[in-house]
Amino acid sequence: MRKENRQKLLHFAAMQRECLAVVGLSRRFADLANRLASESSEPGRKMELSALAGRCFRVPDQPSACFAEAVQSVWMLHFALAYAGNPLSIGRLDQVLAPYLERDLDEGRITMEEAQEMIDSLFLHLGGNMLTLTATSVEDLKRAMENPEAYRGLRVRMGGWTGYFVQMSRQQQENFIERIAHGA
Repeated sequence: MRKENRQKLLHFAAMQRECLAVVGLSRRFADLANRLASESSEPGRKMELSALAGRCFRVPDQPSACFAEAVQSVWMLHFALAYAGNPLSIGRLDQVLAPYLERDLDEGRITMEEAQEMIDSLFLHLGGNMLTLTATSVEDLKRAMENPEAYRGLRVRMGGWTGYFVQMSRQQQENFIERIAHGA
């Protein structure tokens, strides 16, 4: 075998070990959540921990089946990479999570309030004030324009500043929607 091919194989073997380590870490989180659920006397907390255990057992080594799993997968991968000293920029999280959120909302598996709670938790775990997320669709932004009271907490980042979407002028809202619609 040529030396360069051997180096590539060693590199890919190391990558595979890293991926398996992340899966193992996620499974250990699942075991811990299951143990804590079995020890909990509070039914709501028990259910929450059992659901967390299920998500940690499934992702990140299997495709996410819902918004909660997609959020869990993002957090687990980010945590593992940061812990190993290789933090990674998440980039356009809205593009990663939007298909799961839209499907779960359409199918009634989640409410916008539940999704917001998950995003808020992810935000805090990723560093809180160092992160600005726009995890919404063009349709949601248009609904916010028509029904601002229902979207008072919707914050967006535009032109280097962050603000509440419903407090923006109509022109600013339309400009922001145009940018999101074209993947900017």
